[in-house]
Amino acid sequence: MMIFLLGLVACHEYRMVREPIFYVEPGPLMVDTGDPIVPEPPTIGRTPFWEEPPPEPVDCDNSTWHTRVERLRFNDRQDCPWGEDDNLERRNGYNQARVRESRYIDLPPYEQLCELSIESNTDDLEFDDYFTFTLNEVILVGGGGGYDIEIFEQADGMYFYDWEILKGTAFHGQRYAPYYCIGGPESCVVPPTEQSGPFEVLLPPETMQPFTDVLDGEMQLDFALHTFGDNDNGDCAHTDMELVFTVRYVTVD
Repeated sequence: MMIFLLGLVACHEYRMVREPIFYVEPGPLMVDTGDPIVPEPPTIGRTPFWEEPPPEPVDCDNSTWHTRVERLRFNDRQDCPWGEDDNLERRNGYNQARVRESRYIDLPPYEQLCELSIESNTDDLEFDDYFTFTLNEVILVGGGGGYDIEIFEQADGMYFYDWEILKGTAFHGQRYAPYYCIGGPESCVVPPTEQSGPFEVLLPPETMQPFTDVLDGEMQLDFALHTFGDNDNGDCAHTDMELVFTVRYVTVD
């Protein structure tokens, strides 16, 4: 009999211990308003979630601009180096040869390029046949009747000049077709092929902002004039040019 009672007591005590786990009545939700301790996750091989996002691009409208003004000269020239330096032999109506002339402007470390203007000091510039003007291979002005701008690689609203793509292609469209301008038609004044006129380019902050990413910290701006020809002795030509470059930018603090 004693053994039986002890067994009942043991079973009864066991039930008392287990009942709070299996038979808890529903009640109000309890919220812990304290600050829980969250262990820091491992950072090897991945970026921690608390890392701050990259800084926003510099806003030219709310920053102090610095200005660099340079006068750069492109002496008059004519005739293409046919069959030399990746140029092709003469062929009427095709981009067979080109001449590249580069001029450079050096800037201090900068965070953002804000504005660019290029102006000729005379209104009698002339090109034969067609030409392209680039900044570090980004086309500022190009095409005209010489080629379709869309043959080139494009990114962020920019076209990237490449002679290997252009050479040997036929002239495109009408002879005096308007030139492409990166800032839109209202941003450029360009003389048609073999006609005299001024040359002007004005690029506002919204056009210049992508250049900061393309240049990736390069402080030397490479302005290049490319002139093209198909078959004439007077091709790859332009008159004497002095251009005034005004570059406005925000420096690194």
